[in-house]
Amino acid sequence: MNNPGPNADLMKQIITLFAAALLSSHSSAQFVMLHDTQGNMVNNQTVVHWGSVSDALMTVHLETILVNGPQRPVNMRRYEMGVDAGTENYFCWGVCYGPQLAGDMPEWSAAAQHAVTLTPNTPVSNFSGYHVPNGIAGTSTYRFVWYDVGNPTDTAWVDIQFRTTGVGMDEANDTVVAFGLYPNPSTGSDVQLQLEVNGAVNELSLSVYNMLGERVQAHPIRANTNRILLPAAQLTSGVYFASLERAGAAVATKRFVVTAR
Repeated sequence: MNNPGPNADLMKQIITLFAAALLSSHSSAQFVMLHDTQGNMVNNQTVVHWGSVSDALMTVHLETILVNGPQRPVNMRRYEMGVDAGTENYFCWGVCYGPQLAGDMPEWSAAAQHAVTLTPNTPVSNFSGYHVPNGIAGTSTYRFVWYDVGNPTDTAWVDIQFRTTGVGMDEANDTVVAFGLYPNPSTGSDVQLQLEVNGAVNELSLSVYNMLGERVQAHPIRANTNRILLPAAQLTSGVYFASLERAGAAVATKRFVVTAR
């Protein structure tokens, strides 16, 4: 018997990505609004969650609100847009499903009986997306598509990207002795990062990312660097991640919140 080999896996991935793009292409009407835990609307966007290989589980919660019209059942699908082999993932909607190994279910539809009936302008907080890194560093992206059961082309979507760093601060290595920041939340003040390193700092740098995973600042690290100032005037209110990186790979990440006074 012929072995389908890697070409079959590639074709399966291409079909999955095409299906995700096709289904989400009808989402301009926004029949539901999707909000993150900070209240930001994230429809048609990428929500980035940072974690470490030492994390047993990484989680993103979203709130769903039916915009208008009559009460109606809404269901969803999950697509693997690009995932790390050896990791696992699952999600909750009407119920919580069990973990599946990356690649086993590139397209995953919630069962018909698990559709959730939504009432207009009433928030529902029963969606969660989960990533199990299993000690593997990398980036895994999933597209979640909500659809009207009575009109399946009426959709809304969000990409959730889990970024797993190779080490945590307690494991980093002897190069990084200390890495901290304050105040957090900023309450209108400049954010100060304190850093202490040993030995060579070749290819060591600091990057600041927003919730969409966009790098908004970059700072080189030199042998005498022990403090980096992030002016409040250069950061809008929101959640950020300060990532200490060597040659582009994160070795430690700190989450901080920028707020007005």
